[in-house]
Amino acid sequence: SLTPPPMAPLEVRSLGTLSVPPIGLGTLNLASYKVVDKNAAAVVASIAAYGAGSLIDTAERYSKGKTETLVAQCLSQLPEGGQCAIATKFAPGPFRLTAQSVVDACEASISRLGVESVDLYQMHFPDVSDQPVYTLPAKLAGVEGIKNEVYWDGLAECHRRGLVKNVGVCNYGPSLLRKCHAHLQKQGVPLASNQFSLSLLNLRGARKTLSACRELGVAAVACYPLSNGALSGAYDPEDFTSLSPSDGYVHKQRFMRKLLREPKQGGGG
Repeated sequence: SLTPPPMAPLEVRSLGTLSVPPIGLGTLNLASYKVVDKNAAAVVASIAAYGAGSLIDTAERYSKGKTETLVAQCLSQLPEGGQCAIATKFAPGPFRLTAQSVVDACEASISRLGVESVDLYQMHFPDVSDQPVYTLPAKLAGVEGIKNEVYWDGLAECHRRGLVKNVGVCNYGPSLLRKCHAHLQKQGVPLASNQFSLSLLNLRGARKTLSACRELGVAAVACYPLSNGALSGAYDPEDFTSLSPSDGYVHKQRFMRKLLREPKQGGGG
């Protein structure tokens, strides 16, 4: 196992009823369909050892539930005194039709994670059943008109049953965030968080969402804070041969190169 280096205690931030460090561990790439990182348990244990309440964020969609199972294995190997707050997500879809289906998804995640309850349960993205790719299969199944409110009711029900300690959403803009907050508030359930892509590359475009979070008292949880490696130095801004021509990060690397070369023109705001 890995022994974490000496580190000053991290400050904590409020996230609903949780007190967590400002930096958590995302698990999108912790496992794949064919490969499981054998060092994952040591990595999670090291994170947890830095301080009680470290946040681990996962989702049922990550490797078809395999990542949640892997997180459970990691948690079982935490050093004495180490503990983590666990956040996971369910995905809306044309065949997840009722509030009870959200409860069922939550119970399945709890089983895979090996916990009694989830610290933060999130809706992974807004309802997509009205998108063309989903419209036909939904109609063939005799299902139409599934709305975000159905999933919000599911989150509220999970909270009422004690399956989750806090509820949140992901990838919500200001308008939908306000609607969700008001809908849950009527049921006496606080909206704890909104997780969305937030980095130096898209800060300007995210300002309205950040303002809405502050206005409503909803914690803003940043995913892709290093733009999936584009800001980490993992890629050479002068050489794009390591990236697919269709990779969306190519234009981001070029944008960063422009900022570095022309900070006065590109760094305003």
